[in-house]
Amino acid sequence: MPSDLRAAAGRRWYVLLLGVLVAAGLGAGAASLSPPTYSARGLVLLLPPEEAVGEGGNPFLALGALDMPARIIVSYLDSPSARAGFEDAVPTAGYEVAMEEATRGPVIAIEVTDATADGALTTLQDIAEAVPATLARLQVELDVPAESVVTSMPLTMAGEAERSNAGTIRAAVVAAGAGLVGALAATVLIDRLMLRTAVRRRAEPRSRGDGAPAAPARVLDDDPGDDTRPEPRAVGGARRRAR
Repeated sequence: MPSDLRAAAGRRWYVLLLGVLVAAGLGAGAASLSPPTYSARGLVLLLPPEEAVGEGGNPFLALGALDMPARIIVSYLDSPSARAGFEDAVPTAGYEVAMEEATRGPVIAIEVTDATADGALTTLQDIAEAVPATLARLQVELDVPAESVVTSMPLTMAGEAERSNAGTIRAAVVAAGAGLVGALAATVLIDRLMLRTAVRRRAEPRSRGDGAPAAPARVLDDDPGDDTRPEPRAVGGARRRAR
């Protein structure tokens, strides 16, 4: 802390204290206006058609060709029309749909955030159920044979939403920090104003004891017509001649 700021804080500690209380109030107010959020995450896996697996085959060994269908589903779920449908069901929810980059398979990652835990879980379930419904609708429109139909299965779904206080803490810190900066600035400003006022008061002429202002110093008048000035004294030679 700079020396002038320390000095101002020492002289006007009451102003700084009031500013700190105001900053604390701002932080508490910002925290109340930014409640915690809840998030829920799930993964949906696309499965190959029967003809690609073969009788008695393992579907997990035939996932390589499903990357493009998975990306088509992601693009649809991220479209404005699909988002509008989910937002109508839960207006406070927001979600992100993308390919799960941690794996090389056709895995769709769904992450939902909402102001309530129930809203996050409900929206997650709705989006997860939209994946097989969208797959089926698109393949019906394309007249895909039953043995070539791509299906899906939930790989993992959150059973409990996670609470996040990051937004609340961030809002409280920003508001309290701004209030503290304002308190320091106000302390320095008020201190300077009061010091200047004190200097001006000391520079003003002091009053007499009876409360009347002090009389200004008398200035001699050099006007020749002024008869109030004393006559000059005669020198010694002039006095002797007069006798």
